[in-house]
Amino acid sequence: MLELKDVNISKDDNARLFAYIRPSQKQAEIVLYWFERMPLRFNDAYENRNIQIVLWSYLSTLARNGFIKDENDIKGAEEFYIAIAKQIKAHYKYYKDSVTAREGSSGYS
Repeated sequence: MLELKDVNISKDDNARLFAYIRPSQKQAEIVLYWFERMPLRFNDAYENRNIQIVLWSYLSTLARNGFIKDENDIKGAEEFYIAIAKQIKAHYKYYKDSVTAREGSSGYS
């Protein structure tokens, strides 16, 4: 394990960051994950469901594509993933707000 910690992705939400090298592997991997409670549509009704969002990559892939300095840049990968997580959170907030506005606060449970 190279890194394991909680990171802040919004005012009220944290995600878990985990960087590691699998046994018998040489490439480091990094994962950022968190859970959301989202209204999902089933037939004609919305129901709140728990979903998990996972961002995963090899550090070498992030480096090769220019997102971080090199394959040892865990801090750069963390910052990159947090930036993506914030965009995902903003999208889901917009979605939740629009569903709530359409269906009313009692439109889903």
